[in-house]
Amino acid sequence: MKLHNIQNTSKGFTIVLAMGIVLIITLLALLILEYIIPFSKNVKGIENSSKAYYEANSGIEDALWFTSQNSVGSESGTIISSTAVGNNFTVIGLGDILPPVGKGNSEYDSDWNKIAEGQPIQLDIGSGAISNWNTVDFYFRVPDLDYNKSSSEILGGSNPIVNWQLSGEADAVNASGSYIYPGDVCDSDTSCSTGDINFSLKTGIQLAGTSINFASFYATECDDGTEQCSLKLSVINDLELSDGTPVPYLEWKIDFGTPVALRFAQVNSSGKSYGFKKELEVKVAQQTVIEAFDFTIFQ
Repeated sequence: MKLHNIQNTSKGFTIVLAMGIVLIITLLALLILEYIIPFSKNVKGIENSSKAYYEANSGIEDALWFTSQNSVGSESGTIISSTAVGNNFTVIGLGDILPPVGKGNSEYDSDWNKIAEGQPIQLDIGSGAISNWNTVDFYFRVPDLDYNKSSSEILGGSNPIVNWQLSGEADAVNASGSYIYPGDVCDSDTSCSTGDINFSLKTGIQLAGTSINFASFYATECDDGTEQCSLKLSVINDLELSDGTPVPYLEWKIDFGTPVALRFAQVNSSGKSYGFKKELEVKVAQQTVIEAFDFTIFQ
């Protein structure tokens, strides 16, 4: 009888021990799975993120191929002659306003670009791009240096601030007394909507020394539909406020009223993979940004 009880007790203990071991193994397995499952999700997430990136990158490659096939030569490079939307990319090479809204490089207002000493700008405006210069408005503004629209920063001095030069394939005209002066520059606290400058009647001197106005030169040298022309704007004197405070640069904007080549074509692409989305943006320089070629000739 005692032997039978001992055997039963031994069997019961074995069952309990086995169940305990199974329970421990199960807990260990659950603990391991707790680390493995998130890791596998992360790996899958990385995989899908990479797929989205490479799909977006493929769109950029398609867009760059489009730009190479749909551009025309210019003095400073190539100009994308149209805007396109592909399966997973968009290319914007033309616009009425420079810079496009929100795409300016001014640190104080992204709707404006900047121009400073040693940092001139060049715009390709040939091939008859502008039919009527009377409708083109140039704006120059003092940046809002203190980020306070209630206080106005006013440009001081009386010396010319910005020189202009219109260059064609066979001739060029340079500003002669018709520079941009401090009085032409808007204060920092204004939208500059009424501070537009009309270049059409500005007079300059050609390489041969003869006088001609801006619009007439453009009509002669740049308006036959094939000739390339560029407009260069350069800061030629120190920039200071009326109280003598140095100004790092001026802000500028041009409303052409008709599509012209943007300084940088905007190439956008996006890729998606199982909830992951990647967007890429590339700027393709359409006009020279090499300062060595942006020189000004004074006569």
